[in-house]
Amino acid sequence: MWAANEFTDKEWVAKVTELMLELDPDLDEHDVRDIVTSLSKYPHWRQLSPPEAAAKTFEPPEAPDSP
Repeated sequence: MWAANEFTDKEWVAKVTELMLELDPDLDEHDVRDIVTSLSKYPHWRQLSPPEAAAKTFEPPEAPDSP
């Protein structure tokens, strides 16, 4: 199991990018890296391991809580 804190930010971005491109090789590497770099600035994303983060990017967006 990979822990997110085992990676520097740069390593985390590289690994998540690599895994996302494995999941969908048709994605543009530059675009994916830009998106992952943006996501890495959010603590709740950065706490995810690279495989968890890569998989989460392909999930439907979470719906806001209903009143």
